[in-house]
Parts: sequence; structure tokens; C-alpha cells
Amino acid sequence: MLVSCSICSDLFVSASEVFTTTCGHLFHYVCLVEWLERSKTCPQCRYKTTEKTIHRVYFNVQTNDEPDDPNALRNHIENLKFKIHLKDTDIKNAREENNTLNGRNVKLRDEYKNIESKCSSLEMSVSALKEQMRFMRQQCSEAEEARIEARRLRAHLETLTNVETIVKGTVSEVEDVLNNGSDSPRTLATYVSVLKRELQAVSDKRKRLREELKVAQSERSHLRNELAGHAAAVKRLEEDLDHSEAEKRSLRKKVTELEQAVLSPTASSQSALRRLVAESPAPPRLTDPRDDQNVNTPCVLPKTKTLDDSPYLNIKSSSVGLTPLRPTQNSNLLRAPARPGGYSIFKKARLTTASSNLATEAHPDLAFDGMGGRSKLDEFPVPRLAMKTKNKPRPAGLANTAKLKKESGQMLKIRSYFDAS
Repeated sequence: MLVSCSICSDLFVSASEVFTTTCGHLFHYVCLVEWLERSKTCPQCRYKTTEKTIHRVYFNVQTNDEPDDPNALRNHIENLKFKIHLKDTDIKNAREENNTLNGRNVKLRDEYKNIESKCSSLEMSVSALKEQMRFMRQQCSEAEEARIEARRLRAHLETLTNVETIVKGTVSEVEDVLNNGSDSPRTLATYVSVLKRELQAVSDKRKRLREELKVAQSERSHLRNELAGHAAAVKRLEEDLDHSEAEKRSLRKKVTELEQAVLSPTASSQSALRRLVAESPAPPRLTDPRDDQNVNTPCVLPKTKTLDDSPYLNIKSSSVGLTPLRPTQNSNLLRAPARPGGYSIFKKARLTTASSNLATEAHPDLAFDGMGGRSKLDEFPVPRLAMKTKNKPRPAGLANTAKLKKESGQMLKIRSYFDAS
């Protein structure tokens, strides 16, 4: 009799562990445990069964050493067939799986190629995105730095605006800035330093302006002094011009009188002529003639005869001699042009050569004594000669010629003096 398990359909052998349920059905222990794990019933009749209610069954099997036992052989054949069937099934499944896997492999290869191309493109995109990300990070860092710099510059600009308001604004604006501004000590220290610097700059500017004012005042005083000096010089020159005009008139008057004295030779005119010639200075070109100038000095013929053996003094008689003429420093005043309205009764005339000449003209008996003063002229008497000699008779024409030469020489000097003045 062949007994098999209804779960696995295998025959029971002597080495198998066979268990029975409460209802009396036989099963392999392994098959029954697996079934009870899923359902607590009998696999054959669905009776309620648990692991505690099953029992093992022991068979007394007679040992048969015959190799050609038909039951064993049949069982062995069935087992082999089953194994072959399992192998065929496995081969079929393996082939199907192989075909499936081959198709899948082809698809996977195609997909791999696509994925590989996509990966290459994605890698390029990733590298580009990485570069872009790096650039964007750099841009973000620069933007953040620019934002921080803008915030700092905005704060600095606000500080500078407040500083400018403090420096150039009104009192109310400064108070508003100090009241509404930040209370940080650094900002207040900045305001204080700016105010101190501006105060120092204002102090330096005020000091410089004071120095410039002092320099300007000193220049003004110096210019005033120069103006006063120029005014005094102009006044002095005007006075010199007035004196020069007066001296010019006096000299013209003297020249007129001298011409009249020459034209009418009398005793008083001769004395006035001598005094005028002795007192009046002559131009340098008369006292020091040039080499190229032809000066013909008129000669004076002696009127008396000199005796060497006279017991009296050895006195030589001659005509009236002329005192050498000296140039004066005031001779250039004669050349000054006349200025109309240059005379004033409120101006006091200075004591010059012209005034001294006028004084001499007022007193014809006075003359310069050479010591800075005036004195009367001393006229020495001419002694008479005890021994008279007989003069040789001269022709009348010769005496008249000598007289004319003397007068012409005096007129030449007077004309030259007048031309020089």
C-alpha cells in the first residue's frame, strides 16, 4: 500500500517524519507546520487543528532487500520523472528568463547608450552649471560685498551730510542733527573732531587775516608817508620854481640894467657894472671855453706909463679888471620853465642867491665879502705920480678903436651870459 502526503504528494518512507491530526489525516511534519502557520485547520478536511493537537505516527516497515521491488522502483521512477519535470520546467523557465533577459539586455544596452549620452550631456551641463554656480557664487559674494560697501558708504554719506550741516548749517539745523543723529560715541567723536578742526582752521584764517591786515596797514602808512613825501617834494619844487621865476625876473632886470650901463658909461653905471659882474655867476662855458671855440678876448691898452725907477710904490695902472666867474649849482634853475600862477603872497620866499642878489641890488654899495656876508665896497685912492712923463701922442682913431673893443668885449660877455640863462 502506498501512502502519500496530500500536501506535497510524496510517498511516506521509513525515514520520513509523519504526523497525524485530530481528524486522523497523515502529513509530513514540515508540510503540516508550514500549513498551520497559514491556517489553523486540517489541510484535508478543514478541521480545527493546532500544533498542540498533532501527534507523530510511527510505522513498522518491513525491510526489503530486494532491489527490484516494484513499489520502490515505481516511486523512484516517479521521483526521477518529477525531477526531470522540474528540470524541464527549470530549463524552460531559464530559457524564457534567458530570452527575457536577452531582450532586457538589449533594451538595457540601448538604454545604457542613451543614458551614457545623457550622462555625458548631463556631465557637460553639470560642469557648465558648476561654472555658472561658481560664477553666481562669486557674483553673490561681490553683490554682498557691494551691499555691505553701499551700506557703509550710505552711513558715511549720512555722516558727511551731517558734518556738512554742522559746518555750514544754521544753529537750528545743527541742533536737529545732534538730536536726531545716532548716539554712538564714534559719531559724536567725529563731530567733535570736525568742529575742532574747523575751529582751528577759522582761527588760523583769522590770524592770517590779521597779519595781512597789519601788512596792509603798514603798507598804507608807508604809502601815506610816501605820498606826504611826494607832496612835500612837489611843494618844494613849486617853491623852487617860484624862486627860479623870481630869480629869472631879477636876472632879466640885471641884464637890462647892465645893457643900459654899457650903453651909457657913467661913474655910477661903472660901479654898478663892476658890482654886478663880481656878484653874478657866469655859466661854465664862459669860464671854461671849449677847445673848438674861437674866443677873441678884447685887449685893453694901457693909459699910463710905468716907471721902474719911481721912488713911489711900484703900482701898475690898468683898466678895470674882471673877477673870474664861477659856476654855481643854481644855474640850472635859470632854465626852469615859467609856471603861470606860481606866485603867492602867502608863501614865504627862501633865502637863495636870487634874494641875496635882490638885496644887493637894493643896496648898490654892498657886495659879498667871500665869507658868507656882505660889506661895503672899498675904493682905494690912486696915488698921483710925482714925476710926470710926457705921453706919446696916439692917433685919435687908435683910442676910439680901443674904447670900442672894450665895450664890444663887455657886450659879448653880457650876451653870452644872457644866452646861457
